[in-house]
Amino acid sequence: MEITKTTFQKKISEIEHLLENYKNSYPKNYGEIFERWIPFVILIVAPIILINLIYSPYLKLIKSLIVEEFLFRLFPFILIYPLLKYFKKVTKVDYTELEQKIRVTKEEFSEYPDVVNYLNKTEEELEDEIERKNTITPTVNLIMIGIILIAILITVGRLSFLFRY
Repeated sequence: MEITKTTFQKKISEIEHLLENYKNSYPKNYGEIFERWIPFVILIVAPIILINLIYSPYLKLIKSLIVEEFLFRLFPFILIYPLLKYFKKVTKVDYTELEQKIRVTKEEFSEYPDVVNYLNKTEEELEDEIERKNTITPTVNLIMIGIILIAILITVGRLSFLFRY
């Protein structure tokens, strides 16, 4: 009995450790994916902002100052920042090992209903986390692509309006 208890505690400790690692892996939350998107948004939206500033029909003096400020001070930062952010290391963890360990432990301790119940709850927690992580990425991707498309459409609309006359 004592050997079984010790073995179970060891296996449960390992399962909980793997579950914690999976929960803390990429993408942990929406912010991590937004952070990965920022370089692309900056590289696409920065020229769009520049085009909008150049072709803005309002406030010629302020516009020229803003364009100079943008070109000479912010543009180098806009080129370097995305590279630094994008190449940040991302750790993704595979959950198949965890699923396998839960299944094997369930089979090994199937005669103990409280152990099986605990492992079922752990398995449900893993499934919830997998589902949560699988919904985070498409949601953020849709938002960021929408932002980029809106910026492009506004710029194209403004330019087509300016060059029509």
